[in-house]
Amino acid sequence: MDVGSPALFPSSPHTTTVPVVSEIKFKNTGYSLEGKRLVGPLNVEIETGETVVFLGASGSGKTTTLRLVNGLILPTSGKVEVSGVRTDVVNLVELRRSIGYVIQEVGLLPHMTVAQNTGLVLRLLGRGSEEMARRTGELLQMVHLDADELGNRLPHQLSGGQRQRVGVARALAADPAILLCDEPFGAVDAATRGALQIEFLELTRELRKTVIFVTHDVSEATLLGDRIAVFDEGTIGFIGTRAEFEKSDKSCVTRLRNP
Repeated sequence: MDVGSPALFPSSPHTTTVPVVSEIKFKNTGYSLEGKRLVGPLNVEIETGETVVFLGASGSGKTTTLRLVNGLILPTSGKVEVSGVRTDVVNLVELRRSIGYVIQEVGLLPHMTVAQNTGLVLRLLGRGSEEMARRTGELLQMVHLDADELGNRLPHQLSGGQRQRVGVARALAADPAILLCDEPFGAVDAATRGALQIEFLELTRELRKTVIFVTHDVSEATLLGDRIAVFDEGTIGFIGTRAEFEKSDKSCVTRLRNP
């Protein structure tokens, strides 16, 4: 999870706080770099509690679009609204603290134990030691890790699947309304990946977070997504349910279904 810092992400006196609702809206959104359009225009709404999978080949705009949600980059045209507030006027520190962020590389701090990594966001938020210990235990249990057995281990002492579970736990530490996942299971073996996908599906159904999940894996997309958004050269060529994805004859969909 990217929690930001006041020094890196200063806010003006006119920035707006983030409400409780967690819809995400792309309104004619585009992003260009050095005159080249990388994404857009995008017009799509993600509802509270919905899991939408961004599916597509490498370079199709999935991760760039994901980064627009938590303000790691800002749109160069149109706007993105998170919880009813535009990302270009919101307090970016507060925005990022309302969003969990899980990435493929996990990003655990190597000198910190599992428990310390899991509770890092809580410490940054100024939570007390008793609350941190209680919440850390709950989070590790939630992702099927034994806090007593693994809590004092360092990241290099864990398997790839265990490290990824810690990454998910850390992203959920502050109970964010929104969870962004950028190919989080792409670096583990197939068996571990399958287990993580099932656990993640069960977890999202239980917690009802608003989730955007980036992948290039069709089977992963159809397993996890309430809806699937297919990216093609920076735009969304298709968005619909799993059943609609399976029936669609759009070329961007059929290329993925029948590579």
